[in-house]
Amino acid sequence: MQVNVSSMRGVQQVPQRGRPNLMNQQEFVDLQRNKINIAVLRAENRAATTSDYPLEYQDISKLVGDGTDWYDLLLQTAPIQDHTISIQKNTDSKINFSLGYFKQDGVLKYTGLDRYSANLGIESTIGRHITVGASIQPTFITQNRTNTNANREDVIGVANWANPVMKPYDANGNLIPYIVSPQSKYHSAWSFANPLFVLRETTQRSNSNFKTLARPIWSGIFYQT
Repeated sequence: MQVNVSSMRGVQQVPQRGRPNLMNQQEFVDLQRNKINIAVLRAENRAATTSDYPLEYQDISKLVGDGTDWYDLLLQTAPIQDHTISIQKNTDSKINFSLGYFKQDGVLKYTGLDRYSANLGIESTIGRHITVGASIQPTFITQNRTNTNANREDVIGVANWANPVMKPYDANGNLIPYIVSPQSKYHSAWSFANPLFVLRETTQRSNSNFKTLARPIWSGIFYQT
């Protein structure tokens, strides 16, 4: 009898190269203030003053740092693991048996996959010239998934243009379902559903049981030469 055990653990990440280069807080507020400047000039033929801006945009010196990176907020360093044990026995009958477990968390939060698998193969020699054998391979998969990159309104699309000045969590650390951006009478900003909240609430869980597909891999009578 021979027993083999294999085990693997690792992590996966979305590389920094290729990620969208998003505006920081000051860059975003500069853009919004410029829009208000244009709107005030067109509507009232005058230069905008500080009071024309929403309160959150009035003192740009307080907006230090990147703010909320909504794209990065959706991502995580995802662990991955794969474990297998197999047993082989060679006598008059050859038996191969294995059990496997594979777990892969998604780099997108609240997504991932668990897979349980087994394999049982038997090969037996009857007399000198007849060999018969069969194999069965049941698999069970649980998957949490979501739709992404479908359009501008999915979680990835929203994360690419969401306001970095706004926070995803309230004072108690709870996700805010809907983010209302600062507005003025001269400017209507983008308010949006919190993409992390949407991701958490809309992730779909599916179970797949492939035991019904288990069948003899081969069976029959073979004459040895």
